[in-house]
Amino acid sequence: MYRTLFFGLLLLSIACKREDPVEVIEESEPLCYELNLRFEEINSLSNSKTCTDSSIWEYTAYGSKACGGPQGYIAYSTELDVADFLQKVKEYTELEEEYNRKTGIVSTCILPAEPSDVACKSGEPAFLY
Repeated sequence: MYRTLFFGLLLLSIACKREDPVEVIEESEPLCYELNLRFEEINSLSNSKTCTDSSIWEYTAYGSKACGGPQGYIAYSTELDVADFLQKVKEYTELEEEYNRKTGIVSTCILPAEPSDVACKSGEPAFLY
């Protein structure tokens, strides 16, 4: 799971810092900053509970690829305020969609595999496929 989150954050940070012939719109920089803050918050909430009982863990898609579809999936404990967590994920996804539109960014069109379930391994959630 951490690998997926790491690569999602890595892709976002690369996209935010890229320097190529396409001029990055100045107004997109605050969006990039906000995206990073929101992703850190979502990731922190996801990691705030120890995974000892997989029956209380769920997952949801997060983010928006430029081609469409999610950046990845994130696990969360149902012991969290689930409605609040899912709202934060939704807002993050919508903000990333706005960022994609404003910057004209491109991405791979490969969709991440959707997990079938969440298991607990060494106190951390792990996706099953």
